[in-house]
Amino acid sequence: IQAAIAAAGNAKDGNQYPGSVWYATQPVVLFPPGAYRITDTLRLGGYDRLRGSGNPRIVQSDNEKDIVLIDSAYKNSVEGLSFIDGRRAISINTHNLDTSHQVIQGCQFYGSHDCAIHTQDSPSTLLTIDSCVFLSCMSVLSNSCDKATMMDCWITTHPEMAKRAVIENTDALHLERVLGVPLTNWEADQRWIDNYGSVSCVRVRFGGEGAGFCAVNNYAK
Repeated sequence: IQAAIAAAGNAKDGNQYPGSVWYATQPVVLFPPGAYRITDTLRLGGYDRLRGSGNPRIVQSDNEKDIVLIDSAYKNSVEGLSFIDGRRAISINTHNLDTSHQVIQGCQFYGSHDCAIHTQDSPSTLLTIDSCVFLSCMSVLSNSCDKATMMDCWITTHPEMAKRAVIENTDALHLERVLGVPLTNWEADQRWIDNYGSVSCVRVRFGGEGAGFCAVNNYAK
């Protein structure tokens, strides 16, 4: 798989538009239907795109390792894949590259042992998470992007999640048409969102069946 990602990167063709940013075209790495068991992290460059056909699943054998790391992220997309186990399913670092746009669409996330989608050092970045399902992940999103939008997603929490939030936001986050169904434990100090930046919610269902489950813990001024 890593060789296919490298081959796509080597086929990249691009240029810098006068007075503007770099643009490029390169092939998509396509996963046919099936199961792909990996033992190391798949590493993507700034233009790499992954796409699944027929809902293939990538299974991480080592729960101390991420499934996908997008380093120096720029114009990336991940579509139509299922991610099973691992520390984080998708980890994104942009290192302050301007006009970075990350798209995660039509994916399913199962059993992430830390956070399903984690962003770090990602200013000047627009993150779009669309039509995804999160089941039994220890947490779903850690957002440090200038703007992150999650829409049309389903979330069921991990039954052992404790002393943490499903979503941690340190910048700007917008949720729209998100359905949350938590597996609650009233002794576990569980929250939907820990907010250190700004958050807006439209037509969001914060479930709290069976016990108290805080919707938003606000640490911002």
